[in-house]
Amino acid sequence: MFNQNQNQNQNQKSITSMRGKREKIVATRAALLEKSEKEEIYQFAKTKDQVMGVSGVPLFVKINLDDFDRDFVSVIEELSFSKLNEGEINQINANRSSLQFLPKVIAIKNMNYGLHSSRARSVVASHKYKTQEQSFFKGDHFLYSYDGNLLVYSFTSVEWNLGLVYNNFVAESGFETINSVLSRTLGLALSHTGVIGFWGKIVNDGIVVSGRRDSKGKSVFISMDDGLIISGNEKIKIKELIKIYRHDPFCKHSARMTFEELYGYLLARCTYMHLHGPGPLMRKNLWLLAKGSVGVRTSEDL
Repeated sequence: MFNQNQNQNQNQKSITSMRGKREKIVATRAALLEKSEKEEIYQFAKTKDQVMGVSGVPLFVKINLDDFDRDFVSVIEELSFSKLNEGEINQINANRSSLQFLPKVIAIKNMNYGLHSSRARSVVASHKYKTQEQSFFKGDHFLYSYDGNLLVYSFTSVEWNLGLVYNNFVAESGFETINSVLSRTLGLALSHTGVIGFWGKIVNDGIVVSGRRDSKGKSVFISMDDGLIISGNEKIKIKELIKIYRHDPFCKHSARMTFEELYGYLLARCTYMHLHGPGPLMRKNLWLLAKGSVGVRTSEDL
Protein backbone atom coordinates (compact mmCIF):
# COMPACT_ATOMS: atom_id res chain seq x y z
CA MET A 1 0.00 0.00 0.00
CA PHE A 2 2.87 2.33 0.90
CA ASN A 3 4.70 1.52 -2.35
CA GLN A 4 1.49 2.16 -4.31
CA ASN A 5 1.01 5.57 -2.67
CA GLN A 6 4.68 6.36 -3.20
CA ASN A 7 4.38 5.51 -6.90
CA GLN A 8 1.25 7.63 -7.18
CA ASN A 9 3.04 10.57 -5.52
CA GLN A 10 6.00 10.17 -7.85
CA ASN A 11 3.69 10.00 -10.89
CA GLN A 12 1.84 13.11 -9.69
CA LYS A 13 5.17 14.94 -9.27
CA SER A 14 6.22 13.87 -12.77
CA ILE A 15 2.93 15.08 -14.25
CA THR A 16 3.22 18.38 -12.36
CA SER A 17 6.82 18.78 -13.53
CA MET A 18 5.87 18.01 -17.14
CA ARG A 19 2.94 20.41 -16.92
CA GLY A 20 5.23 23.11 -15.58
CA LYS A 21 7.71 22.54 -18.40
CA ARG A 22 4.88 22.61 -20.94
CA GLU A 23 3.61 25.90 -19.50
CA LYS A 24 7.13 27.35 -19.73
CA ILE A 25 7.35 26.29 -23.38
CA VAL A 26 3.98 27.88 -24.14
CA ALA A 27 5.04 31.03 -22.32
CA THR A 28 8.29 31.11 -24.31
CA ARG A 29 6.40 30.74 -27.57
CA ALA A 30 3.97 33.46 -26.55
CA ALA A 31 6.79 35.96 -26.01
CA LEU A 32 7.57 36.95 -29.58
CA LEU A 33 10.13 39.61 -28.67
CA GLU A 34 12.71 38.93 -25.98
CA LYS A 35 15.95 40.80 -25.44
CA SER A 36 18.83 41.20 -23.04
CA GLU A 37 19.91 44.50 -21.49
CA LYS A 38 22.46 45.05 -24.25
CA GLU A 39 20.06 44.32 -27.10
CA GLU A 40 17.70 46.64 -28.96
CA ILE A 41 14.71 45.71 -31.12
CA TYR A 42 13.60 47.66 -34.17
CA GLN A 43 10.42 47.32 -36.21
CA PHE A 44 9.90 47.85 -39.92
CA ALA A 45 7.55 50.66 -41.02
CA LYS A 46 6.15 51.39 -37.58
CA THR A 47 3.52 54.12 -37.50
CA LYS A 48 2.63 56.38 -34.58
CA ASP A 49 -0.93 55.13 -34.24
CA GLN A 50 -0.39 51.52 -35.25
CA VAL A 51 2.17 49.60 -33.23
CA MET A 52 2.14 46.72 -35.71
CA GLY A 53 3.21 49.02 -38.54
CA VAL A 54 2.12 49.22 -42.17
CA SER A 55 -0.49 46.51 -42.86
CA GLY A 56 0.35 45.11 -39.45
CA VAL A 57 3.60 43.73 -40.89
CA PRO A 58 5.39 42.06 -37.96
CA LEU A 59 9.02 42.35 -39.07
CA PHE A 60 11.67 43.03 -36.45
CA VAL A 61 15.45 43.11 -36.17
CA LYS A 62 17.38 42.51 -32.98
CA ILE A 63 20.92 43.87 -32.55
CA ASN A 64 23.44 43.67 -29.73
CA LEU A 65 25.12 46.99 -28.98
CA ASP A 66 28.32 45.12 -28.04
CA ASP A 67 28.55 43.95 -31.68
CA PHE A 68 27.57 47.17 -33.45
CA ASP A 69 27.96 50.92 -33.04
CA ARG A 70 25.59 53.81 -33.63
CA ASP A 71 26.71 54.16 -37.27
CA PHE A 72 25.18 50.75 -37.91
CA VAL A 73 22.00 51.74 -36.07
CA SER A 74 21.63 54.70 -38.44
CA VAL A 75 21.75 52.28 -41.40
CA ILE A 76 18.95 50.24 -39.83
CA GLU A 77 16.89 53.38 -39.31
CA GLU A 78 17.41 54.44 -42.95
CA LEU A 79 15.76 51.16 -43.94
CA SER A 80 12.49 52.27 -42.27
CA PHE A 81 13.14 50.64 -38.90
CA SER A 82 12.19 52.32 -35.63
CA LYS A 83 13.34 51.38 -32.15
CA LEU A 84 10.73 49.82 -29.86
CA ASN A 85 10.45 50.78 -26.21
CA GLU A 86 9.53 48.33 -23.44
CA GLY A 87 5.85 49.28 -23.55
CA GLU A 88 5.61 48.64 -27.30
CA ILE A 89 7.42 45.32 -26.94
CA ASN A 90 4.99 44.22 -24.22
CA GLN A 91 2.03 45.32 -26.34
CA ILE A 92 3.25 43.34 -29.35
CA ASN A 93 3.87 40.25 -27.20
CA ALA A 94 0.36 40.54 -25.74
CA ASN A 95 -1.23 40.82 -29.20
CA ARG A 96 0.77 38.09 -30.92
CA SER A 97 -2.26 35.85 -31.46
CA SER A 98 -3.99 38.56 -33.51
CA LEU A 99 -1.16 39.00 -36.03
CA GLN A 100 -2.25 38.85 -39.66
CA PHE A 101 1.06 37.46 -40.94
CA LEU A 102 3.69 35.07 -39.59
CA PRO A 103 6.12 37.34 -37.74
CA LYS A 104 9.84 37.47 -38.53
CA VAL A 105 12.50 38.33 -35.96
CA ILE A 106 15.95 38.74 -37.55
CA ALA A 107 18.82 38.46 -35.07
CA ILE A 108 21.81 40.31 -36.53
CA LYS A 109 25.30 39.25 -35.42
CA ASN A 110 28.72 40.68 -36.19
CA MET A 111 30.74 38.03 -38.02
CA ASN A 112 34.00 39.50 -36.77
CA TYR A 113 33.28 38.18 -33.28
CA GLY A 114 33.07 34.69 -31.84
CA LEU A 115 32.46 31.58 -33.90
CA HIS A 116 30.04 33.18 -36.35
CA SER A 117 32.70 34.00 -38.95
CA SER A 118 34.45 30.60 -39.05
CA ARG A 119 31.15 28.73 -39.16
CA ALA A 120 29.83 30.92 -41.95
CA ARG A 121 33.02 30.55 -44.00
CA SER A 122 32.88 26.76 -43.68
CA VAL A 123 29.20 26.68 -44.74
CA VAL A 124 29.74 28.91 -47.78
CA ALA A 125 32.98 27.15 -48.73
CA SER A 126 31.22 23.77 -48.69
CA HIS A 127 28.77 24.94 -51.36
CA LYS A 128 29.88 23.78 -54.80
CA TYR A 129 28.98 27.04 -56.57
CA LYS A 130 31.29 29.67 -55.08
CA THR A 131 30.17 33.09 -56.32
CA GLN A 132 30.10 36.49 -54.64
CA GLU A 133 26.31 36.33 -54.21
CA GLN A 134 24.42 33.06 -53.94
CA SER A 135 21.26 31.43 -52.62
CA PHE A 136 21.23 27.74 -51.72
CA PHE A 137 19.74 25.06 -49.46
CA LYS A 138 21.60 23.22 -46.72
CA GLY A 139 20.14 20.88 -44.11
CA ASP A 140 16.68 22.19 -43.26
CA HIS A 141 17.33 25.88 -43.98
CA PHE A 142 17.84 28.18 -46.92
CA LEU A 143 20.97 30.30 -47.00
CA TYR A 144 21.80 33.55 -48.73
CA SER A 145 25.40 34.75 -48.82
CA TYR A 146 27.06 37.82 -50.22
CA ASP A 147 30.72 38.65 -49.91
CA GLY A 148 31.13 36.75 -46.61
CA ASN A 149 27.82 37.85 -45.09
CA LEU A 150 25.34 35.06 -44.39
CA LEU A 151 21.57 34.84 -43.83
CA VAL A 152 20.12 31.57 -42.49
CA TYR A 153 16.35 31.36 -42.81
CA SER A 154 13.20 29.32 -43.34
CA PHE A 155 9.90 30.80 -44.50
CA THR A 156 8.07 28.74 -41.86
CA SER A 157 10.32 29.96 -39.02
CA VAL A 158 9.84 33.07 -36.91
CA GLU A 159 13.52 33.52 -36.05
CA TRP A 160 16.09 34.23 -38.76
CA ASN A 161 19.83 34.74 -38.28
CA LEU A 162 21.92 37.25 -40.21
CA GLY A 163 25.69 37.44 -39.83
CA LEU A 164 27.34 40.62 -41.13
CA VAL A 165 31.01 41.37 -41.70
CA TYR A 166 30.93 44.82 -40.14
CA ASN A 167 33.98 47.07 -39.86
CA ASN A 168 32.42 50.48 -39.20
CA PHE A 169 32.29 51.27 -42.95
CA VAL A 170 36.02 51.77 -43.36
CA ALA A 171 35.41 51.87 -47.11
CA GLU A 172 32.42 53.06 -49.14
CA SER A 173 32.14 49.56 -50.58
CA GLY A 174 31.47 48.25 -47.05
CA PHE A 175 28.48 50.57 -46.73
CA GLU A 176 27.14 49.40 -50.09
CA THR A 177 27.61 45.74 -49.18
CA ILE A 178 25.80 46.05 -45.83
CA ASN A 179 22.95 47.94 -47.50
CA SER A 180 22.69 45.27 -50.21
CA VAL A 181 22.57 42.38 -47.72
CA LEU A 182 19.99 44.10 -45.52
CA SER A 183 17.82 44.95 -48.55
CA ARG A 184 17.98 41.35 -49.78
CA THR A 185 17.04 40.14 -46.29
CA LEU A 186 14.02 42.45 -46.14
CA GLY A 187 12.96 41.39 -49.63
CA LEU A 188 12.82 37.78 -48.44
CA ALA A 189 11.26 38.48 -45.03
CA LEU A 190 8.47 40.67 -46.47
CA SER A 191 7.62 38.49 -49.47
CA HIS A 192 4.57 36.89 -47.80
CA THR A 193 3.05 40.23 -46.71
CA GLY A 194 2.44 42.01 -50.01
CA VAL A 195 5.39 44.38 -49.51
CA ILE A 196 7.90 44.32 -52.39
CA GLY A 197 11.40 45.79 -52.35
CA PHE A 198 13.20 47.26 -55.38
CA TRP A 199 16.66 48.66 -55.92
CA GLY A 200 16.18 52.39 -56.33
CA LYS A 201 14.90 55.58 -54.76
CA ILE A 202 11.93 57.93 -54.51
CA VAL A 203 11.70 60.92 -56.86
CA ASN A 204 9.13 63.72 -57.08
CA ASP A 205 6.49 61.92 -59.13
CA GLY A 206 7.36 58.27 -58.61
CA ILE A 207 10.34 55.99 -58.12
CA VAL A 208 13.52 55.18 -60.01
CA VAL A 209 14.11 51.43 -60.21
CA SER A 210 17.64 50.38 -61.08
CA GLY A 211 20.12 47.58 -60.48
CA ARG A 212 21.81 46.80 -57.17
CA ARG A 213 25.13 48.33 -58.20
CA ASP A 214 23.55 51.45 -59.67
CA SER A 215 21.54 52.02 -56.49
CA LYS A 216 24.58 51.32 -54.26
CA GLY A 217 22.47 48.89 -52.28
CA LYS A 218 19.72 51.42 -51.55
CA SER A 219 16.14 50.19 -51.80
CA VAL A 220 12.53 51.33 -51.86
CA PHE A 221 9.52 49.27 -50.76
CA ILE A 222 5.93 49.27 -52.00
CA SER A 223 3.10 48.01 -49.80
CA MET A 224 0.47 46.72 -52.20
CA ASP A 225 -2.25 46.40 -49.53
CA ASP A 226 -1.80 49.95 -48.21
CA GLY A 227 -0.85 51.62 -51.49
CA LEU A 228 2.27 53.08 -49.89
CA ILE A 229 5.82 53.75 -51.06
CA ILE A 230 8.26 53.29 -48.18
CA SER A 231 11.86 54.51 -48.15
CA GLY A 232 13.71 55.54 -45.02
CA ASN A 233 11.45 57.79 -42.98
CA GLU A 234 9.24 58.54 -46.00
CA LYS A 235 5.84 56.92 -46.46
CA ILE A 236 4.07 58.25 -49.57
CA LYS A 237 0.47 57.35 -50.35
CA ILE A 238 -0.13 56.26 -53.95
CA LYS A 239 -3.09 58.35 -55.15
CA GLU A 240 -2.89 57.67 -58.88
CA LEU A 241 -0.85 55.74 -61.42
CA ILE A 242 2.70 55.57 -60.12
CA LYS A 243 5.54 56.45 -62.48
CA ILE A 244 8.41 53.97 -62.51
CA TYR A 245 11.55 55.27 -64.20
CA ARG A 246 14.22 53.15 -65.85
CA HIS A 247 17.47 54.90 -66.68
CA ASP A 248 18.55 54.19 -70.25
CA PRO A 249 21.54 56.22 -71.51
CA PHE A 250 20.80 55.16 -75.12
CA CYS A 251 17.24 56.48 -75.05
CA LYS A 252 17.18 59.81 -76.98
CA HIS A 253 13.67 60.69 -75.86
CA SER A 254 11.62 59.52 -72.89
CA ALA A 255 9.46 56.57 -73.93
CA ARG A 256 6.70 54.65 -72.24
CA MET A 257 7.41 51.00 -71.50
CA THR A 258 4.96 48.29 -72.49
CA PHE A 259 3.29 46.25 -69.76
CA GLU A 260 5.40 43.19 -70.63
CA GLU A 261 8.61 45.24 -70.57
CA LEU A 262 7.75 46.85 -67.23
CA TYR A 263 6.69 43.56 -65.61
CA GLY A 264 9.90 41.84 -66.70
CA TYR A 265 11.99 44.79 -65.52
CA LEU A 266 10.35 44.85 -62.07
CA LEU A 267 10.78 41.09 -61.76
CA ALA A 268 14.49 41.43 -62.47
CA ARG A 269 15.08 44.46 -60.24
CA CYS A 270 13.30 43.45 -57.03
CA THR A 271 15.45 42.84 -53.95
CA TYR A 272 14.02 39.33 -53.54
CA MET A 273 16.60 36.63 -54.26
CA HIS A 274 15.74 33.02 -53.57
CA LEU A 275 16.82 29.65 -54.89
CA HIS A 276 13.35 28.90 -56.29
CA GLY A 277 12.55 32.41 -57.48
CA PRO A 278 9.49 34.52 -56.59
CA GLY A 279 6.37 32.66 -55.44
CA PRO A 280 2.80 33.06 -56.79
CA LEU A 281 1.89 35.90 -54.38
CA MET A 282 4.88 38.01 -55.35
CA ARG A 283 4.37 37.39 -59.07
CA LYS A 284 0.72 38.38 -58.71
CA ASN A 285 1.65 41.60 -56.88
CA LEU A 286 4.32 42.43 -59.46
CA TRP A 287 1.72 41.90 -62.19
CA LEU A 288 -0.73 44.22 -60.39
CA LEU A 289 1.98 46.83 -59.86
CA ALA A 290 2.96 46.77 -63.53
CA LYS A 291 -0.73 47.05 -64.53
CA GLY A 292 -1.27 50.04 -62.25
CA SER A 293 1.90 51.93 -63.14
CA VAL A 294 3.42 53.92 -65.96
CA GLY A 295 6.88 52.70 -66.90
CA VAL A 296 9.16 55.34 -68.42
CA ARG A 297 12.56 54.83 -70.06
CA THR A 298 14.64 57.99 -69.85
CA SER A 299 18.23 59.11 -70.40
CA GLU A 300 17.90 61.69 -67.63
CA ASP A 301 19.88 61.00 -64.48
CA LEU A 302 17.09 61.39 -61.94
